[in-house]
Amino acid sequence: MRPYRKLKAAALGECDRVGFACASVDRICEAAGYTRGAFYANYKTKQELLLDLLSEYHAAEIAGWRSTIASAHDM
Repeated sequence: MRPYRKLKAAALGECDRVGFACASVDRICEAAGYTRGAFYANYKTKQELLLDLLSEYHAAEIAGWRSTIASAHDM
């Protein structure tokens, strides 16, 4: 798993436990098994990581809707 994937997974867990505002970059790094340097090599801020997670989520949602629409039969 690439470092940023582990960071994303750890961030989701951290935000699920304590919410985004209370999420700690240090705890995210610890859960991912990476240093703060690894975090900042991938993201400038915690907010940038959140935007990346939201972008990924929205892309998956759009793909799901496109698939549903493409497989729907016209009435």
